[in-house]
Amino acid sequence: LSIMRLSGVDVVFSDADNMFHRDPFAQGVSLGDLIRSQKYDYVYQEELQKRPDPSHVAPGDGGNTGFWYAAGSRKPHIQTFLAAALAEVDRVQASNDRHIGA
Repeated sequence: LSIMRLSGVDVVFSDADNMFHRDPFAQGVSLGDLIRSQKYDYVYQEELQKRPDPSHVAPGDGGNTGFWYAAGSRKPHIQTFLAAALAEVDRVQASNDRHIGA
């Protein structure tokens, strides 16, 4: 979030344990094509056990937070969304810490 606010660039977030066999941003690769289309504010990886059927439609109710793209430079409301999500994570963490006694 800070990167988007300070630099005005779009951001791809990836866990350190992700490994790519090829360039995920290359033309003809779904992620790269989705980003270049500039139609999407937020792209995330669904939490699936195997590659989905080509007719699969994502329900939009969750995803793998280990890999996602946010178009913060074009869509300021994405920064607001991410700030709210981070605040909720902090709230839950603080609640868990109080409950566990950390």
